[in-house]
Amino acid sequence: MRWKAHTRTAERVLKIFGAMHFDKYERDLINGVISPDNEDDKNHYVNRNQTALDYLRRARDKRLQYDMPGSFFQLGVAFHYIQDMWTGLGPDSDDHIQYLELIDRCDILDIHESLEKYYPVRRKRVLNQFRVLEKKLSKPIESEEELKELVLMRRPNENSAFLDLNFSFRICYRVAEMVLKTMFNVGLQSALEMLHNEYIEHVKKQELEERKSIEALELKVAELTLDNSSISSINKWNVENKLNKKICEYESKKHLSSILVEYETKLSNICKPYENWYNIDKPKLDTEKILNPHIEISTIDSNIVDDTHMISPEIERK
Repeated sequence: MRWKAHTRTAERVLKIFGAMHFDKYERDLINGVISPDNEDDKNHYVNRNQTALDYLRRARDKRLQYDMPGSFFQLGVAFHYIQDMWTGLGPDSDDHIQYLELIDRCDILDIHESLEKYYPVRRKRVLNQFRVLEKKLSKPIESEEELKELVLMRRPNENSAFLDLNFSFRICYRVAEMVLKTMFNVGLQSALEMLHNEYIEHVKKQELEERKSIEALELKVAELTLDNSSISSINKWNVENKLNKKICEYESKKHLSSILVEYETKLSNICKPYENWYNIDKPKLDTEKILNPHIEISTIDSNIVDDTHMISPEIERK
């Protein structure tokens, strides 16, 4: 497509997102849209679908870094490649220039208006392919995988210049929705918080059970101490060994290790589908804070007591 069609599409997409105050990045978006035309023919036309995906990934990375001008520039470059993939007659065609001029004269329809009545083919099988495409474009993209599928979709058979322009506009709009999503996934963060709370209770429960186990062994040792028989002495030695091992494992937090491993595994599984597309605040399962929630307050109180103790001799002398 020519710059006029490229920039019109970009401006129209940006207008829809105007309520989100993205209009101030219009120049960055337009600069990105026209930049591929400054490259040589080989870079411009070879493997365009993968190039578009690469620039969308870069645009999202910039978004996650709060670099909005950079994000819009990369998004603009992706727009250019997506639109060129939807231009029915390539540069090798004799009618390429006339086709580009025709695209320039076409209107961009409202994104919610059906394009089926403008499709020239009425054969059922071909028309069904067109309907599948339009249906995909009727709703937002929900995953990076859907984004790839959308960018890699094939142009319908016997399309027209008008439909090339409008379909490319709708694809650009849907990929922009995905790229410009908020940096955090609210649903994901809620799920992580629920998992974290669940495993806090697991830690507390395991800690309580371990303490009860140690207390039971200590009680057993005390009972065997009262009996001076040889069998009791042997049993006491065995129980003391078991108790000492239990105490060592308790002090090294070994009784909590399986819970921590299980938590990290579940945390990783939940985050995996999102970690390349969102900033994720992964809640840490800190056993020290869970089991000693007032440790910082106790430290402060201890300092206050020490200061008071240092001052008290002066008060006594007075």
